[in-house]
Amino acid sequence: MSLMRLTPLALLASLGVAATVHAQASASAQVALNSQYVWRGVTSTNRFVIQPDLSVSAPFRALTFTAGAWGNIEPARYDNPDDISSLGGLPGPLVTQSELYAEVSGATFGIDAAFGAHVYLYPHVNDLADYNTTELYATASFESSVSPSLTVAYDVARIRGAYVEAALARAITGERRGAVTLSVAAGFSAGQAEDPRGRDLAYFERDGLTHVDASATGTVQLGRFSLAPEAHVVVAYDPLATVTAPDVTRRAKLWFGTTISWSSGSDR
Repeated sequence: MSLMRLTPLALLASLGVAATVHAQASASAQVALNSQYVWRGVTSTNRFVIQPDLSVSAPFRALTFTAGAWGNIEPARYDNPDDISSLGGLPGPLVTQSELYAEVSGATFGIDAAFGAHVYLYPHVNDLADYNTTELYATASFESSVSPSLTVAYDVARIRGAYVEAALARAITGERRGAVTLSVAAGFSAGQAEDPRGRDLAYFERDGLTHVDASATGTVQLGRFSLAPEAHVVVAYDPLATVTAPDVTRRAKLWFGTTISWSSGSDR
């Protein structure tokens, strides 16, 4: 039931490569193994998930073009009374969400900036396909001892509202190959909440502060492979973000995981 459509991805990749005739593209692949799937503070699945990601990048002058595909997989049937599952108890492994994305990024005056688009695709189960949509986003970050970043995303197809996330990150580099990044991020809904005038689709119950996410991520480099264990403590403010299981709400929740990454590098 995978919804990843390779034709649009191949088109985006070919456009990026065509624009970089004299530049060498690189590819990367990663898979995240997470205790649950928490998206913008809201628990989509409260059981173990697998999240693969494939992308290609190509430089052109001072810019980098990237296109890729991502998926969220529930590997088993989640139908216990305390399970949150997008598939309503269908047997896994099945893709509950897939995503195509394209981005152009660059740096100027010490600021790293990116602009791109996400296409979100859902299976035709439990009316999830009603949420198929496209989102445009822009992000900017500044490298310093404590690096601030700001991301603004706007749903242009279904929700027609904005999500804003502000974050601070502190990277601590190890003497050898390891590093640890400590960060805290706050999310805000600006039009993605339930509409009292009767709009059916929404990501949050109300606009304003949705959650605060404090995290620690480690990185261990092993050649072209890297291992990145991470742990998140989410403090929820939006009522939908406080849901941790059917009929269970908590202000704070913990999730953790590990991401295994590979990159072809620019020298292959």
